[in-house]
Amino acid sequence: MTTNFHTSQQLQQQPSYPFAFSACLLIKDSNIILPEWLAYHYTVLPLRRLIVAIDPHSHTNPRPLLDKYNQIGLNITIMNNDKDYWIDGSAPHEKLNFVITNSTSMSTIKKRHDHRQRVFYRTCFNKLHKEGMTWTIAVDIDEYIAFNHYDENEGKPSSCYGNTTCDEMYLKSIRDGTSTNKRTKFNNVSTAAEYINSHADGLFDVPDS
Repeated sequence: MTTNFHTSQQLQQQPSYPFAFSACLLIKDSNIILPEWLAYHYTVLPLRRLIVAIDPHSHTNPRPLLDKYNQIGLNITIMNNDKDYWIDGSAPHEKLNFVITNSTSMSTIKKRHDHRQRVFYRTCFNKLHKEGMTWTIAVDIDEYIAFNHYDENEGKPSSCYGNTTCDEMYLKSIRDGTSTNKRTKFNNVSTAAEYINSHADGLFDVPDS
């Protein structure tokens, strides 16, 4: 069963951002690390739309944690069962009715997990696209979208591969703070959306049809 959480009035009360992020998240027994993941991305992106698929073999229920974020304006859809998003493939382990037994190989179990992940992301992306969402992240529960701040101790980039001219140009961009090195300017914004919006190129804007 798919559960949708949405309170339009609460969403309207959120601070004004250039845009908000959405996310697709497949989880299994992640209640210990879920609160930090939610808090971080709700603040830093900002994340305002989330579709969660719970692995059918999970022993814990994340609903109480997700309920709290619904109350502060995170629009959440919970997919509790494979059938909420499943798309059959050609292999036996890619069928919805495939049953894992004691004789099922670890290789097959992994392949089924990989198929579950693929079909969930496909369903999630299609749903968010139909809703008109734009920037969407698909990361694991132990992964974070972070600003790549410049550290003066990190040295020259490996992409220069010993090219003296490249090295000099890169270091010059750090020293004079030109727009060629955006990483020196992260402190001017508080969210990923604001940073992306401040450096958007109008050349790539798609006109409304």
